[in-house]
Amino acid sequence: MLTGSVPESLLQIRMLKSLDISFNRLEGNVSLLNQVTNKIDVNPIWNLLNGTLSLHGMKSALPLLDCVSNMTCGYSKDENFNFAINAGGPAYYGTSVTYDADDETTSVYVAPNNVWLMSSSGGTRPLISAAGIIGANGSVPLRSARQALSSLRYFGLGISNDLYTVELQFSEILFGDGTVGRRIFDVYIQQGIPVLRNFDIQKTANGSNRPITKKFPANVSNNILDIHFFWAGKGTCCVPDGSQDYGALVSAIYVYSGFSPENNVDGLSSKKTAIIASTCVGAAILLAIILFLLFQGQHWKSRSQKYKKDHTGFTSFEGTPVVFSLSDLQNATNGFHAECKLGEGGFGSVYKGLLADGSYAAVKVLSAASLQGQQEFMNEVNLITAVQHRNLVKLKGCCLEQGQAILVYEFLENGSLDMNLFGQESNSLGWGTRFEIILGIARGITYLHEECQTPIIHRDIKASNILLDSKLNPKIADFGLARLFIGDTTNVTMKVAGTRGYMAPEYAFRGKLTVKADVYSFGVLALEIVSGRRIQDSKESEEKEFLIDWAWSLHEQDGILGIIDPLLQGYQEEEVLRTIYVAMLCALPVAQLRPMMSRAVSMLLGDAEVTPLPPKLDYLGVPMWRYKQNLRTQNETSTSSSHRSSFYSSSYTKSDSLLLSGLAGPR
Repeated sequence: MLTGSVPESLLQIRMLKSLDISFNRLEGNVSLLNQVTNKIDVNPIWNLLNGTLSLHGMKSALPLLDCVSNMTCGYSKDENFNFAINAGGPAYYGTSVTYDADDETTSVYVAPNNVWLMSSSGGTRPLISAAGIIGANGSVPLRSARQALSSLRYFGLGISNDLYTVELQFSEILFGDGTVGRRIFDVYIQQGIPVLRNFDIQKTANGSNRPITKKFPANVSNNILDIHFFWAGKGTCCVPDGSQDYGALVSAIYVYSGFSPENNVDGLSSKKTAIIASTCVGAAILLAIILFLLFQGQHWKSRSQKYKKDHTGFTSFEGTPVVFSLSDLQNATNGFHAECKLGEGGFGSVYKGLLADGSYAAVKVLSAASLQGQQEFMNEVNLITAVQHRNLVKLKGCCLEQGQAILVYEFLENGSLDMNLFGQESNSLGWGTRFEIILGIARGITYLHEECQTPIIHRDIKASNILLDSKLNPKIADFGLARLFIGDTTNVTMKVAGTRGYMAPEYAFRGKLTVKADVYSFGVLALEIVSGRRIQDSKESEEKEFLIDWAWSLHEQDGILGIIDPLLQGYQEEEVLRTIYVAMLCALPVAQLRPMMSRAVSMLLGDAEVTPLPPKLDYLGVPMWRYKQNLRTQNETSTSSSHRSSFYSSSYTKSDSLLLSGLAGPR
């Protein structure tokens, strides 16, 4: 933030066309700026400047400079309770709403009625489209728009403090349906509160030249309403070369309150009396507030310190999550109503919520008895915020308030993989879909293990922690058990946490944790997806009760295809076999024999040969009597090593025996 007086050196820059010094703490008179306003666009608002500034291209001076500098505008007209703007276009007189003109080319523009102000940086321009696009409910025709390359802000000035509705209308009139351009920007209302993140007009409206309307509540407490459209560098820039079609864009704005001010029938004198009376009352209230704050200073200080303590963990990693208030999430879930409940697990309940920006979210309320304490909560928030991958669930934000920890995820329409495979309303997933799910999960784990700056171990890969979007693409969820490892990641001993059946033996029995623990869980999950049954089913015979044991039994009998879900039809046998054996490799009881996840992905795709399976092992290693029998048979056989299939056979050398013997450990 700039302080002091306006540097004269700025005004001496050759080829200067625009000067944006808004939202700083610059002091002094504006006379220096008046020397150049006939040559360049100047945006000085929200500073401590005094005087009258003549703006280039405007019909009058800026009469509200002091007002917007100090944020102390006062209202005097009933019309200020509602206003509408035809962004980038002329005035439009509708049947019920009149839209003010907004077709000036300057970086700062004050409406003639002093009700609203437009401020931009990075360059702005009004746009006119030949298309006749009718806005919401037959409102203003969206033939125009205002576009800004960086920042575009509209301020409602001198309006009564109350709750308002902000209605924003958009239409993509620059990028056609056949162009490669993508416009992505953010929208904030009141004190930087995000209401639209990564907003794509064309995508949201399902095409160009189509209207889309978004409505948001706005609480005005200082007589000023702030609507901010901001381009953060996402989407398309400068395509084709030199193009300035990118940035934020809006077509119309309509702001209205939920109440009507009382009309005063006594005329002007009564209105003056009311203003004087309200001023006196306001001064008394202000004095009371100051006294209250003085007495409560220590209280607020302690609360501030507690807030900082609660949110310290949010600065541990790159990226900062959006922090929702508890009231926001209560409103989104109708007070965490039972009808909004999606499910309940060991860590708490999950609710479907409708956020203020109109999007749905999965709101995860962590229970007090959850394994996730404050530190674990911060860990999960930081992890998901820092990592971005198409096969990882997206975190929209969080809440840590009044001792309550809440996570806000993207809402995925098709629920969990567990529900789709084993639930009462399970979907009939074909082989092609199942293979893509397995491959997507493998890619997500690969990203966590090998592509993040610091490896991340999930520790609880299972069907209920895999969510499916509208196209059945898998996303790994629930990072509550994840841990970061810095430095040597060969083995770490820590408190065991996870789900029985999915936990690797060395982790479950000895507490040793490496990335290979997730590999084991993936192998178990992949076998479940192929077979269509859970890791353990007590209703099955003793031979089939445990899925992994049954798979090994079928493998030894050369009948591994018997594990395939009988509901599957029309699959490619080689692809299914490859998937089964990759899963069995990943689920080997000895960690060192399991492949890395990147290798597993290559084998699944057929880009790498599937490693032959070793003899069946127990959780301590290789049963020595079976290994010795296998070695004796190989020594007595003079023929060279041959394979019935790269899937079915195993060929081990003497060096392999030393490795396996060493892994077996004491019996």
